[in-house]
Amino acid sequence: MTLAQFQKTIQEGIPSVLPNARKRSEGAFHAPVRKEILSAAEKKLALANALRYFPSEHHTVLAPEFAQELAEYGRIYMYRFMPNDEIKARPIDWYPAKCKQAAAIMLMIQNNLDPAVAQHPEELITYGGNGAVFSNWAQYRLTMKYLSRPNPLHVFRTPDGPVPLSSGRSACCRNKRDGDSESQFSR
Repeated sequence: MTLAQFQKTIQEGIPSVLPNARKRSEGAFHAPVRKEILSAAEKKLALANALRYFPSEHHTVLAPEFAQELAEYGRIYMYRFMPNDEIKARPIDWYPAKCKQAAAIMLMIQNNLDPAVAQHPEELITYGGNGAVFSNWAQYRLTMKYLSRPNPLHVFRTPDGPVPLSSGRSACCRNKRDGDSESQFSR
């Protein structure tokens, strides 16, 4: 992958044209399937939360796919949006950031998701089973895109209103565990 291709991929965010559907890789070390503990209402909420990243014209394609991931794995990882190219740390000047701090964050994210480093890279888990960098691949793509902008502090706009962009579940370091990590991290 050339420098220009790498930077274009980082800056793209969620592609405007849906990538082909894909399953998780055969033979890779995957996170355990989560227990099926969500109620029907919680599953509906999980699906609605996943679809908020995408224009409504894509919902008819994505909704059944995400529902299937939730049924099979207990989580919606959005494997369709997993980058096709190798994720690994690259030289810091490869990252298309406007400041070194943002480039360093991108480098650390990619280093933590490197298959040689991460525990379950396709499920965005770096260590410890619940040590996820992001909840899904849309969050990864949006974070990398926004970190490449002049002011990396952005709000992701949805049809339902603004949502602060965070890396996974650690929104502004105010995430409170309710003791039910299985259901909390499935939503």
